[in-house]
Amino acid sequence: MRFGPSAAACLMIVSLAACQQPGPPPSAKLTPLFTTVYDGTYRPTVSLTKSGSGVDRTWCQTQPPDALRISGDRFNLAIPHPNVPGNPTPTFAVAIAPDGSFQTQSIDGTASFAGHVSGGHLQGVVNMTGCEYTVTADRTL
Repeated sequence: MRFGPSAAACLMIVSLAACQQPGPPPSAKLTPLFTTVYDGTYRPTVSLTKSGSGVDRTWCQTQPPDALRISGDRFNLAIPHPNVPGNPTPTFAVAIAPDGSFQTQSIDGTASFAGHVSGGHLQGVVNMTGCEYTVTADRTL
């Protein structure tokens, strides 16, 4: 049996189409590669939990920021010390892991900050020479 050029082309197209894998069903949802589940505005509190022996507790006094803004699962936190000469202010650039945990050093290397975010609640501990703080924050609506 002989086929003309257009019939042969049709047979080739049909054969190639039969070899292709079917795509996902129209109702299938694709999972994004990167999600930002912790993003939002949080209202923080910073509480002094410990001060070192011989440390003047007033030096550990600090004022928390009005808000923490988490974007792309990242945020910054500064802990000012207005009663200490020179007002040292350790600042943290925090990246939240997919499981909600975070652990980082201050930009100047003088303090550490570790904690966890879950269900719209952030909790962590800041350790620095002479002062330790608990940081808590809840996502606002």
